Amino acid sequence: MRSGYGEAIPPQTKAFSPWVDEIKQSVAVDLSQNNCSIPSQCYFVHQAGAYFKDTDYLDEPFYSPNVAKHCEDNTCIFATWGQIASIPTIFKSDVLYVHQYRNCGNGVLEYTQMFNGHFGGQSAYLNIPWAGVRGSNLPDLYSSEDDFSMAPVVKEANIPYWGNDAYLVTLPETGGYTTFAQDVTKHGDSAAALSYVHGVCNEYSDTENKYFRAPSRLRIGRSRRDFTVFTVNARMKFKPEQTFVHRQFLVNDSLGNISAQAKELYDDAVGSVLSPSDFEGRILGVYALKLGTFGVAVASDKDGTSTTCSKGTIVSNGSTVPSNINMLPFFSIKCGKLSYFGPDRYHFAPDPDADGMVRSYVCEGQSKGVVPELKLLGFFTPSDDFRSVENAAYDPSFCDEPPSSAPTTRPTRSPTSNPTRSPTTYPSSNPTSLTNSPSMYPSSNPTSHKCAGLGKKDCKQLKEGCKYSTKKKIWGTCKAKKTTYERDCVRYNSRSLCDSVDNEGLCLWNDGVCSHTCDDLTKKPCKKVKFFSTKKKMCAISRIKNPCHGCHPKTKC
Repeated sequence: MRSGYGEAIPPQTKAFSPWVDEIKQSVAVDLSQNNCSIPSQCYFVHQAGAYFKDTDYLDEPFYSPNVAKHCEDNTCIFATWGQIASIPTIFKSDVLYVHQYRNCGNGVLEYTQMFNGHFGGQSAYLNIPWAGVRGSNLPDLYSSEDDFSMAPVVKEANIPYWGNDAYLVTLPETGGYTTFAQDVTKHGDSAAALSYVHGVCNEYSDTENKYFRAPSRLRIGRSRRDFTVFTVNARMKFKPEQTFVHRQFLVNDSLGNISAQAKELYDDAVGSVLSPSDFEGRILGVYALKLGTFGVAVASDKDGTSTTCSKGTIVSNGSTVPSNINMLPFFSIKCGKLSYFGPDRYHFAPDPDADGMVRSYVCEGQSKGVVPELKLLGFFTPSDDFRSVENAAYDPSFCDEPPSSAPTTRPTRSPTSNPTRSPTTYPSSNPTSLTNSPSMYPSSNPTSHKCAGLGKKDCKQLKEGCKYSTKKKIWGTCKAKKTTYERDCVRYNSRSLCDSVDNEGLCLWNDGVCSHTCDDLTKKPCKKVKFFSTKKKMCAISRIKNPCHGCHPKTKC
């Protein structure tokens, strides 16, 4: 994050935790299992990723896989499979973090965190978020009073160190926001500032809410690096099927304006626990071909009871949300050339070693550096129906390609395997003979055909051999809209090359041929194709000069 103060995020100075520790993220701790005196038994689930320590198996940090993302207008949503921070570990993680960022304008960013899976159980200790600032850019700390005013400034040198001496205060004791700013003695009220509007945890005082062990609190402390730690600790207890969601706001403004901004927002900074019945989503349908590919179709509206797909047969139905206690998140997972579809995030990981160490970041039997790639495809109830697609390859555009409403404008790369059953009965009475010396160059004066130069009326009189077209331009070939989306897919002669990460969403493997997603599409389908990650249109088609304009032989046009 950048503003008038420069960068808010601290410099990444720890070699074993670049972009894993000195950042803004959600963290879940199960206090009943956490024993950090033994590193492999430290139960911290990072949204960002694992510390870069297990270097016998990793050649770069393993960041928590970003399993889904969607951006539209002023909002972006990201889903992440959280990783045990200290590796190797004896624990497995099934935590699914979902973060939504919404630009509200005027320097305000709405920030919503969601926790799904086992994120602490009855002894949950959550960082919502774990965050901090670069002390050299934002040295002044302002807490807030319960009358919404700012407390007197605490200079960086007077902020207690992180640890047992860290600054601790429950949210109900605050005015709902905490601010970091440039040096006020130099900049006054015009100092650039960043404020976390975290709310006052009013939900704790609601006796209907049984999920608190204690009120949420602030914890702040400086480090011996250019990093002042800031976190909100949620001390809670959850049932296995419950999901926790919490909304806050980040405000970038001049110091003199922060209090007024925060006062308008703090009441909307709240948390809530959701049960499956609280979710409303859309029906999903999994469709597959016998050739080892599958896709997922979504109902057109929330009340829809069915899905449609341009090909394949239905395997099973699911939902875009965990609306049933038996539903689990299903993932498409790729480990090198191997594919898996199902709820087991550790499907390709090796079994625990002799010391019980679990390694989510290893693809068993593959070279160092090959890590699993995951995509969240929805929530489904596990059943035998999914066995047919367990090792199938996911095609993100499987159901998006409507059948062509017009013949293709160019020949197919793979000719039909079944020639016509009705070949001509009689051979030509005057077959063409092969020349002994074919021309090396085309004739500069090719022989004109009988249709050449004829007007519309005369052309139609020769209806047995000529055809007249009034169209000066026709639709050309569907192609990649930008060089970013270009790939020479036809050169890949295997599914693994065609479906590689670099070609994802661009190349499709079908019937033994690799082709570009834009290939052979007519006008309407061509204009609708969007790249899966950006949701931006990736194909384009333009009008070209009609080579058959005027009178031409039917054999040509």
